[in-house]
Amino acid sequence: MRRLGFEIGAVTGRLRRTGGLAIPRLKYALNINNARELVLTKLDVLNNFKKIKVCTSYIIAGKKTIEIPFDLFRVKIKCVYKSFPVWKRNLSDYGNTLPKEALVYIKFLEKTLGAKIIYVGTGPEEHHVVERYW
Repeated sequence: MRRLGFEIGAVTGRLRRTGGLAIPRLKYALNINNARELVLTKLDVLNNFKKIKVCTSYIIAGKKTIEIPFDLFRVKIKCVYKSFPVWKRNLSDYGNTLPKEALVYIKFLEKTLGAKIIYVGTGPEEHHVVERYW
């Protein structure tokens, strides 16, 4: 994911941390920042995977929860994942629309997070952005 998304610091050359999407963490960030809209970037990078996995909740001490423990390093956590199919074409081939599979993924994120995704990044260039019309 890091290599495909060019996640390397421009000045320092330091490798950036990358990983899958965790709904509980993003929901927490939305809540503490009172955010209601999101920009989804790097959607084109997901095109290179066999399936997209999203962490929807955690299992902590045998119990399923969406709460984030205060100290993540002292608790054994297991993620519960939901998988999505991947679109196998370049997103820029779709123009100002998105493939059905990408729309299903985006709508799931919106419903689960309770926030509207207003822009979607579909490539590395500045003009590779789709504005929300669907």
